[in-house]
Amino acid sequence: MKYVSLPTQEIGVETELFVRAPSEIIKLLLDQAAGYMARTKDPSHGLDHLNHMLKDANRFLTAMGDQYEIDKEVLLLSLYWHDVWKSQHKPALGNYLFQQLYEGWGSMSMFRKCARLVGLSSRITGAVSYAIRKHSAIQIRPAKTLEAQLLWDIDTLDLWNAQRTRALFRNLRGANVSLLDSYLLYMQKVGFRLNFEWTKNEAQKIKPLFFKEMSKFRANLMNGKKSPQPVFLQTKVTSTKWNLNNKL
Repeated sequence: MKYVSLPTQEIGVETELFVRAPSEIIKLLLDQAAGYMARTKDPSHGLDHLNHMLKDANRFLTAMGDQYEIDKEVLLLSLYWHDVWKSQHKPALGNYLFQQLYEGWGSMSMFRKCARLVGLSSRITGAVSYAIRKHSAIQIRPAKTLEAQLLWDIDTLDLWNAQRTRALFRNLRGANVSLLDSYLLYMQKVGFRLNFEWTKNEAQKIKPLFFKEMSKFRANLMNGKKSPQPVFLQTKVTSTKWNLNNKL
């Protein structure tokens, strides 16, 4: 086995990638995506989110072994690129619905443009583009490929990341206790569709701690005496090594 440390570590992405022979093209694309995430305007869609997902994807692959034939190059590119469009737009109450509708298409378009510039194969480009497009919160049909399904599941798991949710509410203009209460009620009642038993089990493990931490955060907001302001809710606002021990 050969472990290759990617240059993305220099800007905070803690990554060790095991592949047969990582191409310079894929390294360039990973570095480009990490650069976008490092310059994020959205505190809930930056390097912390990326690192969380890399860690959980590694845990999934380690636990599952060779049970699923997942293309790790497609998965890795999808993880890095799925939120690059969102990272370049500051979230606000007025643009949340648009962001939820467009985020998949926006990131896919940015990825496809860069993939063409560096000469990535059409097979990998198509598979990554599909996974990125299907990760958006608002979907009519579920994802069909394993890579797209796992991207969805890993991204959904990070919804129950208390640190990430606190960062979102602290930086979202107009956020207050009323909004937080509505969001937490939504998180308690909604049934997120997950594709793999592993991610379903992980979600059940982390939910209690998430709501415990959010209770503390709510108390802090109450002490701040912010006035209530009802708004609609986003469905998906949502550290840490990637260490693939499975052969490609």
